[in-house]
Amino acid sequence: MDKRNEHENIYQKLKKSGYNGWGGDSYESRMAGWDDSLKNIFTAIHLKEGSILELGCGAGDVSIKLAQMGHKVTGVDFSPTAIKWAREKAKSKDVSIEFITGSVCEEDLLSGMKYDLIIDGNCLHCLFGEERILFYSNVKRLLSKTGIFYIGSAILAPEGEPNPTISSIERCILTREALEKELELMGFVVIETWITEHKAHNHYRGLCHI
Repeated sequence: MDKRNEHENIYQKLKKSGYNGWGGDSYESRMAGWDDSLKNIFTAIHLKEGSILELGCGAGDVSIKLAQMGHKVTGVDFSPTAIKWAREKAKSKDVSIEFITGSVCEEDLLSGMKYDLIIDGNCLHCLFGEERILFYSNVKRLLSKTGIFYIGSAILAPEGEPNPTISSIERCILTREALEKELELMGFVVIETWITEHKAHNHYRGLCHI
């Protein structure tokens, strides 16, 4: 089964089972983590009523939070079920968001658009090889001149497992050093980071510009 179908099947099962979003039973703790991340992001960049793109928006929860803060938000995900779910949630909360079904690796994704902030919705660590290059290229093309890129990615813990399993779907989990080297090679400058530690792996959160 390919990656797109894997994610689509998971979203279908989550929605059918009555969960609120990705993570199932861990949904609430995931969203609490996002609340902390958003607080850190906007403490650092002081963006008000900006144009924001979330790549890998899933069922739309983070995009909705951003829209409720007054931002103009676009969310992209390749799961039709996730996008339909996101639109339903946005409608129920009376917020206007453009949700698009598509791949974050499409070369002409959102052609001609520019964003003040691009958010990696825990999407990058789902990508491998050429997919990562295409993802980074899209971020660079879509960022405004003063735009900021937020990255959220699982990384190896210094004393954790060498090949941790954090999902039924394969993840690209690098060391912090390898991830930051990759960002540098792709033309990004890391300006702020914070790390959340877990038993088997850590979670890297960082802000970059080009």
